Amino acid sequence: MGSNFRWSESSTFAYTLQNHTSVVGLRAYAIEAGASVKPCIVGQQQHCNTQEQEHSLLFSSELCTVRSCESLRSPTERKDDGVNCNTGVSLFAFPGEDNFSGQIFDVDALADAAKDAKGRWYVLVDAARYAACFPIDLSKHRSVDFMSISFYKIFGFPTGVGALIARRSALSEALCKKYFGGGTVRALDPFSHFVRLKKPSTEEAWEDGTIPYDLIPMLLCGLQKVERIGMQTISSHVVRLTAYTVHSLQSLRHSKSSGGRHAVLVYGHPSLPSGTTPYDGVKNSARQGEFGGIIAFNVIAANGSIIGYTEVERVLRVNRICVRVGCFCNPGKHQIISNDFSIIDLRK
Repeated sequence: MGSNFRWSESSTFAYTLQNHTSVVGLRAYAIEAGASVKPCIVGQQQHCNTQEQEHSLLFSSELCTVRSCESLRSPTERKDDGVNCNTGVSLFAFPGEDNFSGQIFDVDALADAAKDAKGRWYVLVDAARYAACFPIDLSKHRSVDFMSISFYKIFGFPTGVGALIARRSALSEALCKKYFGGGTVRALDPFSHFVRLKKPSTEEAWEDGTIPYDLIPMLLCGLQKVERIGMQTISSHVVRLTAYTVHSLQSLRHSKSSGGRHAVLVYGHPSLPSGTTPYDGVKNSARQGEFGGIIAFNVIAANGSIIGYTEVERVLRVNRICVRVGCFCNPGKHQIISNDFSIIDLRK
C-alpha cells in the first residue's frame, strides 16, 4: 500500500491515533512524496449520533501537519509505460478494532466521513485484529477500498501470511506499481526502460516473486474450522467472555483495611455499575458489542500506585496465566490515555 500508493504533494495521509504502528509507518512514503500527514482523534466517536458529528470529529482535529523537506525527492513518474503515478489522491487509514483496548469502530461512519471530505479519498481499514472475531464483508462497507487481514490473528498459524482485500477499481486508481518482479511482468526489455506489467486490477500483478506456497495450503484447515464453528458464534462467545472478564477485573478491590481501592484499572471499557455482578454485566450490558476480545489494564497497589507490568507478568506466569505486556504497538492510544505523557517524555 505505502510504496505503491499514488502519493503527490497534493495528497494527504490521515490516520487515527489508535492505529497500529505498522499503519502509522505508511506516513514515511507520504512524507517522501511531499504529501501532508494528518493524525486524527476519533476517540469520542462512540458518543456520536449522526454521521455529521462523526465527520466533524474526524476532520477537524488538526493535531499536526508534516511536510517533506525540500531535500526529499518527489516520486518518479513511470513515463515509459504511460502511467502517471502523481495524481493527488489521499488515503485515510483506521483500524476495525483498537488493538489496545478492543474498542470496535463504526467502519461505515468513518469511511463515509472520509469520502465526504474535500478531495479524492481512499479508505484503508486495518482489520487484522477485527477479522479474528467478527465477519468481514466489503459488500456491506461500500466506502471501504482496502482491508488488510492477518490469518495468524484469526487462527494462530501460520505466521507471516496475510491478505489485502481490495476493490479492483481502487487497485487501478489509487495504486501505481513501481517495483516489478517475478510473474508480474508481461514483457520486459533489459536494454531500455520498456516494461509492460500485468493489469493492476488482477491479484497476479501484485505478487512479486514466489508466494509462500508451502504456507498457504495450511490456511484451508483454519478457514474450514472457522466455517464449521461459525463466525457469529465466535463473535458472541468472545464478546460475552470479554464482558465477563472486564466486569470481574473491575470488581476486584483491596481490603477495607488497606483502603478498599480498586485493584485493577481497565482502559476503554465502561465501568461496572454499582451493585452488579459480572454475570449481570454480561446479561444486561447494552454496550458489549462495542468491544472485541482485548482488555488493557494496569494492576493497582493498595496505596494507589501502579504495579510495573514486568512484575505482573512474572506473577501471572508463575500461575500459568499468559498475558502480553507493553503498549502493544499502539503508541497513539497510549498517549491518549496517558495525559501526563508528552512528546518531550517520548524523545527522552
